[in-house]
Amino acid sequence: MPITQPDLGQNEAILQGQKRGNYETVEILRGYALNIGGPTYITSPIPVNNPVIAAVIRINIALTVGTGTGAITEGELLFTKAISFRSDKNEFFLKNVPGRGLYRLNQLEFGTQGQKDAIAASNGTYSQLYVLPFVDFSMRHPYDTVFDPQGRGYKSVELAITVGGVADLLGTVGTSSVTATADLEFVQMRETVVPAGIKPRYVREIGNVQPANLASQLFQDLERSPDLAYTSLLVQTANSATVGVPFTGTPANTTLTDISVETNNSYPIKSILYALLNYFNNYRVANAAWPAGYVYLDLLGYGRQEQDGSYLGALYSAKYGKLRINSTVGTLSTSQLSILYDSIRDLKP
Repeated sequence: MPITQPDLGQNEAILQGQKRGNYETVEILRGYALNIGGPTYITSPIPVNNPVIAAVIRINIALTVGTGTGAITEGELLFTKAISFRSDKNEFFLKNVPGRGLYRLNQLEFGTQGQKDAIAASNGTYSQLYVLPFVDFSMRHPYDTVFDPQGRGYKSVELAITVGGVADLLGTVGTSSVTATADLEFVQMRETVVPAGIKPRYVREIGNVQPANLASQLFQDLERSPDLAYTSLLVQTANSATVGVPFTGTPANTTLTDISVETNNSYPIKSILYALLNYFNNYRVANAAWPAGYVYLDLLGYGRQEQDGSYLGALYSAKYGKLRINSTVGTLSTSQLSILYDSIRDLKP
């Protein structure tokens, strides 16, 4: 990028007792109507002033069942097809991230399941909570990725939410209908200017990778760019998937035997048993119902603060002529490999 060790300004500010700015939670949107079966682009009234450490998004599904039947497992998460959040400098903080993937990534980061109302074949409102974490508090310098719209000179930011329809919720649609709304809150600093020594050095970008149809290929290449370094990958393997639609299907540990992250000359992760990794991820969520079919590949080292806690350990993508997730086949049945990446990118001028 290149990635350099940041100065210790923010730690010095803490040690010297300088004011960092008290946190406050502010409402940005309430009951914002979403377009069913497509994207909704929201720019106003999203403010561009105070530094933000997290955005909290709630999707509310109002289902009228009619003659519909057969609630789909985790349909409440499948309903949210993609969420993006970007600045007017075209810096992405979320990039086409499906609700089901983001929910599981949140579970890993916060160590517990988020709130979600399981869909049922009955009239009601079903809500799900997603968090866009600009700051990663497991890092030694978490404010390296704070969202600082005023300091960065943003004039606007855009939140894009794409949702599906009744077919994502019920096996038989019948005469059912659905509407949806979104709520948005920011957890931010009270001051509009980040104190000296605390400033964004990178964009934390969480994004979606085109899923791989495992019937035709057992790998998926990752983007390589001079401004991109990966910190972790969330992988889902699932059977009975809607091929081409990420994070669909029934997650399973038996779809693949093992998984690797490989470059043209090295293996950051080499032929590790898929089921073993899935079980190991239970430690990260304190055994809080981590589901089959998902593995988290930490490219900074497990227990980040106990290791280096520095972005210096991120996997710099442009260093390699090849960067891919590879695997060995297990038991396939309309199976798919879905991937989310967590990364840092250079700030744009």
